[in-house]
Amino acid sequence: MNQKRLQTMAVAAGILGWILCVTPVCQPGHSIAIQSLENLTNYPNPFDSRSAVTVIAYTLPSEASVKIVIFDLGGNEIRRWDISAGTEGSRQGSNRWTWDGTDESGSKVAAGGYVCRVMVEEGYGFSSGVRKIGVIR
Repeated sequence: MNQKRLQTMAVAAGILGWILCVTPVCQPGHSIAIQSLENLTNYPNPFDSRSAVTVIAYTLPSEASVKIVIFDLGGNEIRRWDISAGTEGSRQGSNRWTWDGTDESGSKVAAGGYVCRVMVEEGYGFSSGVRKIGVIR
């Protein structure tokens, strides 16, 4: 297999692992507090990246670190945000994050389908959700 195909397969396997939410192992006697990511959505969907943004919305039961990653359908990471606990996008209750349809370099992405993964981390546990996003141009 060529290097690109192996890389794509590795990313896809990683995404599948997050989707399945494999429970981490902890030492006996220690509890694992797993955040519950609720109400993950985005609107509008699809959106026109030339004139609009899409709002990624989610609810957190308590403050936590959050990672939001946009992938193309080939499993390539397009954009990532690492949101520290205590900052906007990581607070208890309703949160909103916007994506303007650009990649890490600031270039507009091509029209098509994308996958948004939102992962919430707290202590030894995590919760994640996945949402499909359509970009039109």
